[in-house]
Amino acid sequence: MNAAREGLRLSVLDGRMGVCRLAPDSPIPAWATSGGLSSITRTTDELSVACPEASVPGDVRCEKGWRVLKLEGPFEFSEVGVLSSVATSLAGAGVSIFAVSTYDTDYVLVKGEKLDRAVTALREAGHAVRGDAAKTLFRPAAEDDEPFMWEMLYEAAHWASEEPGPKPSPEELLSDDRLRRYLEGWGKEGDFAVVALNAEGGRIGAAWYRLFPASAPGYGFVDAATPEIALAVVPDRRGTGVGGALIDALVGAARSEGFEAISLSVHKSNLAAKLYERKGFVTLRDDGEDRVMKAELYADRITDDVPANGARQTEER
Repeated sequence: MNAAREGLRLSVLDGRMGVCRLAPDSPIPAWATSGGLSSITRTTDELSVACPEASVPGDVRCEKGWRVLKLEGPFEFSEVGVLSSVATSLAGAGVSIFAVSTYDTDYVLVKGEKLDRAVTALREAGHAVRGDAAKTLFRPAAEDDEPFMWEMLYEAAHWASEEPGPKPSPEELLSDDRLRRYLEGWGKEGDFAVVALNAEGGRIGAAWYRLFPASAPGYGFVDAATPEIALAVVPDRRGTGVGGALIDALVGAARSEGFEAISLSVHKSNLAAKLYERKGFVTLRDDGEDRVMKAELYADRITDDVPANGARQTEER
């Protein structure tokens, strides 16, 4: 039998777990078995308890915030490569794990902020993962999202992690007057933004469009009647389908507002340009190291399956 298994089925369980350390001679506390899933291991060095984090008293040494992926067994003891195939996929994605094995199956615990990355990595490895944690919520931006949008503007302007030298500070980069035009005085007529949230409700990306006058254009300016897009996704969620869904959301909103086209500017070496091409954008002109791209909103090649004034959930691809 091969050492690596493909096509495993996993489920994301509800709730968060804590992994606790007690003295090796400690009695097993009642709170350790108060939840649906718990694991207790005693060695000569420690008593280790994994249980729902809400059950853990405040004075106990505990690492909290773990989410649980259950391998859907049962598995025979003679089967080889079950847990290792999951662990290898997650290691390749930079996701650390805490594993718990039972008679029938295995449970893999990952930190909550890495759950989406873990689900994506497992699916790319050919495993099936079910559960709401594999979904991303998209909603129109609210007033309190603006600070996060400034963070995403910084990421959009400094997208290349391989650039030589130290990364400029947000204050330094965002001091550029032309760059600040993308968000300064947000809430003008024609402004629209959408935010992507992970299963925990944390913001993982944002995209917006804005109209610019010819006297104060953006980098992807076409004309005063064509809104220009700005978009960014947090580094550890890039390449998981979030950026494409954000574009779809903006296209849907722009169409509903009656715009005939949208535009953007992208560095020629930025791989995101391929995504924009798949979404129907074509190069309008070269602008030094950048390309100005435009998409006609009546083109059939663009997908707009996100309502402009609502929210939806989509499974990551």
